[in-house]
Amino acid sequence: IMRSILFLLPAFAVFFTALSADAGAPGIDAFLRHGAGVRAAGMGKAATSIPMGAASFYWNPAGLGLMEGTELTSLFSQPYTEVEDLQYHTVGFAHRNPSRHVGYGLSGVFFDAGDLREATAAGALTGNTFNSRDGALYFSVGAGFGGDDGRKRACIGANFKGVRADIAEYSSTG
Repeated sequence: IMRSILFLLPAFAVFFTALSADAGAPGIDAFLRHGAGVRAAGMGKAATSIPMGAASFYWNPAGLGLMEGTELTSLFSQPYTEVEDLQYHTVGFAHRNPSRHVGYGLSGVFFDAGDLREATAAGALTGNTFNSRDGALYFSVGAGFGGDDGRKRACIGANFKGVRADIAEYSSTG
């Protein structure tokens, strides 16, 4: 029964992910597409199948079940040099108890566009400025399952995420 569950779980995940008709459309979480961790950034964001330690919260939370001990990860970048105040931050803390195969993490992703100049619908600048900030907090868990020799053969993980976006006097939470 356990093997059947482990076999069917990825199929259910793919099915439920495909249900959203506007999955590729920008929305409240568009800022989350930049990634987390310098190792993954150096690999061109090709990091889903590689255990990334504390950065697993972003790429694949199942990787928390493979890490050893406690890790802290952080990333700061200014993704577009044309916009001076634009800042992207990630920070993550993860721990796996050596006597168990379960790792836990608490992480955050933050995006700040700084002061933006206000314009009318016709494009004329008004002289006023406003802020735009986005943030997400993650609680992640990952578990590794081993074979008879003690090596982990399979992993499963999940994220619980809250997202908030603020622009001028408007805000949204999801």
